[in-house]
This record gives sequence, C-alpha cells and structure tokens, in this order.
Amino acid sequence: MWCILLLVLLPSVFAYTDPKCEKYRHTRKVWVKNNQQFAKAVHTARPGDLILMRDGKYNNVIRGGKWRRVDFSRKKGNKWRPITLCGTSKAVVDAKGGIGLRIHKSKYINIVGITVKNALKGIRLEGAKHCTLDSVTVTKTHSEAIHIQYRSHYNTVKNCRITKTGRRNKGVGEGIYLGSSSRNTPNDKCVGNKILYNKIGPGVTAEPIDVKENTRNGVVKGNILDGRDLCGCKHAVSLINVKGNGYLIEGNVGKNAKQDFFKTSQTIRGEGRNNTFKKNKCVGRIRKGYDCTKRPGGGNRGNKFY
Repeated sequence: MWCILLLVLLPSVFAYTDPKCEKYRHTRKVWVKNNQQFAKAVHTARPGDLILMRDGKYNNVIRGGKWRRVDFSRKKGNKWRPITLCGTSKAVVDAKGGIGLRIHKSKYINIVGITVKNALKGIRLEGAKHCTLDSVTVTKTHSEAIHIQYRSHYNTVKNCRITKTGRRNKGVGEGIYLGSSSRNTPNDKCVGNKILYNKIGPGVTAEPIDVKENTRNGVVKGNILDGRDLCGCKHAVSLINVKGNGYLIEGNVGKNAKQDFFKTSQTIRGEGRNNTFKKNKCVGRIRKGYDCTKRPGGGNRGNKFY
C-alpha cells in the first residue's frame, strides 16, 4: 500500500523540480503553485531558500493581499546560502506590461530556468551583487529583455534565451543591456559582470548585447547572436557594442548585423578602451564597407584584436 501511495505522490512532487535547481546550494525548499504563494515566498525569502515553481502561469502584480508586486528587494543571500528562484521553462511569469522581475539592492540571488514574458522590461538588476540568471527565457518585451544597472557588480547572465524584444519601441529593444547611458545616469559604474553562452535573437530589435560607458572589467563570451530583426534606428546596427573599458569579448558567434558585427565605441572621453576581442566569428554576409570586428582608431586606445 505504501508503494502505491508513493507512486501516486511522485508526479506531484517532481512537478516542482528540475535538475538545474538542485545544484544551487540551499537549506530549505519552498514550493509554490499560485500567485499568492509565489509572492509570499519571494517577499519572505531568507538565505538558503530554494523557491521551486510548479509549471503554470504567474503574474508579478498581485491583486489584493499584502504585496502588490513581486521582486527581490534588499535581500541578502551569501555565497554559502544564496536565495534561488527556480523552475522549468513552463513556469511562466506573465508581466502583462509591467516589469517582469526585479532584483533591487540584493546579493546572491539566483533566477533559474523559468520564463518571463509580456513585460515592459523583462528582468532588471539594480544595485545587485553576485546574482545569477541561468537558463532563463525572456520573450515578448516592450523594450529590453535584461538590464543590469545602477552600480550592479559581479553578476552573471548565462545560458539564457532571448527573443522578441522592442515590441513597442524598437530602438530600445536590446537583448542584454549593461550599465546606463551617460545621458540618463552619469557615471553608472557596473564592474565585473559576465554575459556567457546566451542565445539572443531572432526578434531582437536593438543590439543583442549593449555594454555602456563607465562599466568595467566584464566578460562577454560564447554567445550566439542573430541580428536579422535589428531596426537600424538609434544606432541599433551591431551585435555587440562595447563602450566601457577592460572587457574580454571572446568566442561569440553572430549573423545578420546591419553594419559592423562586433565593435567598441567611444561615446565620452576615456571610454571604449583596453578591451580585448578574441576569436569571435561572423557567419554569412558582411555588408560592404563594414567589418566582422571594427578596429577603431582615434581615442579608442588600448583595444586588442585577435
């Protein structure tokens, strides 16, 4: 009888789990299957929590109850006890035009495996440190998919899938946007962030990866980029545009750029320097007058190309 009972319970237990979830350190599991449980688990999360989302649709805006929006705000995980939100790609946060998920002034937060869609902006990291987005799908956003800004340091975006950005404003439909334009937020120094092994495009209307001025010492590696839907507006013509300093841009594969595939630019004095472009590959046609990797002159000193 106990064997029969166990077999009946197993499907409902494993519906919460994904192999990726278990590799993140945790001391407590919190299972969620509806909006209220989702909101409570996020807002009351403590170091060591592994929040497991059952497959289904969730809304990040909660009608009624104690919380109006789901985000990680001022949560302090640590290296040994991070806070992890995890599910399969069938666990879908449908933002309905709001911000999909936000990590605000928090440390050691992991978001793993889930899908975020129909957001104004997909996932935002603001003042975040040592956080990870792993195997997340972001799609159907009004503007950019993932934005790391406001002095966010040592975060990693890896193995993510990004499509269909810029649905309302093509000029700001970046895949991954690192830092801030100096016109909007002067001196937004984001340091040591990594963008690794993501697949970005098609359906991305601005740069798949846009690295802004005043950011420092990051890694952009192993990404697969498709620019077939670049709008060509507001400088949205390249696949990777690095305006910060001290980056390693290595082993990325791109196709369908409007102009140069990979490049560094100088938007303000002293920026766009000391970057290393290494073993990046361009597939298909390169338009006349442009290059796979642009080798700038002038004030863009210290950049290396291999």
